Amino acid sequence: MAESPVAFARRVKPFVRNVHLKDYHVFLSATGYRLSTCAIGEGVIDFPTLFDLFVDQPDLPMSIELGARQARHVELLEEDWWQDYPPRGLRDLVELLRIVFPKARPASDDYRIPHERGEGAEALREYELAEFRRSVEYLRRVAGRPRS
Repeated sequence: MAESPVAFARRVKPFVRNVHLKDYHVFLSATGYRLSTCAIGEGVIDFPTLFDLFVDQPDLPMSIELGARQARHVELLEEDWWQDYPPRGLRDLVELLRIVFPKARPASDDYRIPHERGEGAEALREYELAEFRRSVEYLRRVAGRPRS
């Protein structure tokens, strides 16, 4: 939340024992941005860099987690939003914005996935299976590339 995923992974790496892989589309809002789940490889997460970070831990369990069924609103432009998070330096925030801005979608775009739109069980099933399949395809491509 309001932190570069790679910077976070570097910071907590000594404590990591299991990795849950997920990705997000970013939608701008008047007070920050929303994170809406998407297939792995279609959002803002730099998975090749994350995998390179953990290359020295070949037995580290990693699993696909497509469970976030509601968008998260990161209201970093609101003063009270920050009270629940540790202070961040300006460089940390700039690193995050370098990730968010190039791939951000306009606030006018619909950030809701079928679950949030109240679609039926069959639509949800098809959406989630397709999201999972695209994630697996992406991970197979990335896993086959040369490592650092």
